[in-house]
Formats: sequence, C-alpha cells, structure tokens
Amino acid sequence: LNRNNIPSGIISTPKEVGIGCGLSVKLSLNYLTVARKAVKMVKLNSFAGIFLVKRVGGGVFIKSI
Repeated sequence: LNRNNIPSGIISTPKEVGIGCGLSVKLSLNYLTVARKAVKMVKLNSFAGIFLVKRVGGGVFIKSI
C-alpha cells in the first residue's frame, strides 16, 4: 500500500469481525479500488478479506466488501 501511496495504518482488528490474528489495515474507502489491486499483486497467506466497519450508535456494523 505504501508503494502505491495509499494512506493506511495498522490497527487492532475489531473484535466484532471475529477473524484474524488481531491486526488489520485501516484505510479510506476512497482508496478501495487501488487497495484491491495492490492486494491481488501480493500473495498474502493470512489475508482474510476486506471489511467495512462502522460504529453506529452503541453498536458496530460490519460488512464484507
């Protein structure tokens, strides 16, 4: 992502997602298309998918995108 100038950061995976080792990459939806292309170019053994996570009121909305 850095090579493609996509602003991103490492965060703890939201527990509500219920997958992974506990680390995720956070980025803006504005970069979703470029991020998808970057992920396809790199073979990641631990890649679980791309998820939209929104905090809504007191809960969390999660959707695989």
